[in-house]
Amino acid sequence: MAKSMGTILLKDTKPLNIDDFFSIIFYRKKERQYLAIKLFELIRDGKFNIKSYQDVCKELNITVGVYYDILHAFRRLGIIYKVDGEIRLSGNFLTRLEDLIDLYENLTKFRCKWKR
Repeated sequence: MAKSMGTILLKDTKPLNIDDFFSIIFYRKKERQYLAIKLFELIRDGKFNIKSYQDVCKELNITVGVYYDILHAFRRLGIIYKVDGEIRLSGNFLTRLEDLIDLYENLTKFRCKWKR
């Protein structure tokens, strides 16, 4: 699997909802947060078909470029993956966060209170 890279903004406040979650991913382009939420929900709810991208762009009133920018951001961060022409949610984002927690625990005396 190819390595990919994305950026998230860690804030000093606890994310409370989906808006907060996408604000740490699309912190540079705040206008894309709402669109990213809508695309994420379509994927999560199984209502996303990559072949009907034109319909999605029309429904969300976005360009094909914006559509692909959001999907690429999701892929770079490990939120989604593509298999057999289908986009699915991925656990890689969570795995990367857990790896970061493990590293920080190894570097410090702190321990994550919710780790299994």
